[in-house]
This record gives sequence, structure tokens and C-alpha cells, in this order.
Amino acid sequence: EDCLHVFWLDAYEDQRRNPGKLFLFGKVRVGETGRTASCCITVTGLERCAFVLPRERDAVTGEPVTHMDVYNEVRDAMRSVLPPGKGVFAVKKVTRSYAFDQTDVPRGEHDYLKLVYPARYPALPQSVTRDGRSYRRIFGCGNPPLETFLLKRGIKGPCWLEIRGAKAPLASVSWCKYEVEIG
Repeated sequence: EDCLHVFWLDAYEDQRRNPGKLFLFGKVRVGETGRTASCCITVTGLERCAFVLPRERDAVTGEPVTHMDVYNEVRDAMRSVLPPGKGVFAVKKVTRSYAFDQTDVPRGEHDYLKLVYPARYPALPQSVTRDGRSYRRIFGCGNPPLETFLLKRGIKGPCWLEIRGAKAPLASVSWCKYEVEIG
């Protein structure tokens, strides 16, 4: 069967020793008897996701800000976390709503730039997440990849998961009876 049914119980991430990897732990049914055995799923290829709120006017010159201005400034900020020539990131314009208590952020729907890059690289430093020349704030930089993974897929509490495209790992990473890797 190309689908692995796992009763998910717990998740773990170690951002220092295994950045960009998650370990999901649960139980799988074994054979026709309905017995279960422990299972570890290593998830690779995760992404960090942040949202950049553009300014209407450049903080220095007062000129109107274009999305290209914001992109160029974000690109320069990304150089602090991505290795030269190897770091890949993507940006696209999205519409999102803000509903919290910060007064300098417009309420309701507004255009943002969605920024994604591999989770194996560190989060953007706090020093660049506020008051750029062409942007007001970058949201979501400090969110751990585990949180993004669970929220994006709507995984809540222990539940059955259908895992597709799983393959055997190159090396054992846990004490579980069964291990698979997805990416």
C-alpha cells in the first residue's frame, strides 16, 4: 500500500543538531491481528514562513514603496541567514488580515509579501524584523518549523495520519520498531 496509517502521538524537533527536520512518533498496525508497534517518521524539506508588511512610503526618502523595493531589502536581510550562493528563498504577494493589538499594523486585509526559505537555515534575527526602510515589520520569523508544520496541515492532538511517499531511512534515528522518512 502506498499509504502508511500512523496514530500520531508526539513530535520533536532539535533546531541545533538537526535543523530543518522533525520527528513524529506514533503507532502503526502490524498484520491482521490489530496489534500495534512504535513508529518514527522523519520529516525533511521543511520551510520557514514569514510575512513582510510593506510601508506605503520609504522611511528615508518619503518616496512611494514598490514591492520590488521590499523584495530588494528582504533579499539583503536574507544574506544574514543564508550561505552565499546556496541559500534559496521565495517571495510572493499575498493578502492577509491582522487582528491583534499592535497599533502600527493596519487592521483588516492588507497586502504582504510571503517569504519562504528552507528550515535548515536559522530564523531572521530580531534586528531586521522591525522598521526596515521599505517595510514596517516581518511577522513569523521566530516561529519554529514544528509549529508551522502542524498549523499548515491542521494537525491537532493525537490522531490518525495518512503518510504518503514514505521511504526507508538510510540510518536509524530512534528506538522505534519501524522508521520511515518523508520529505
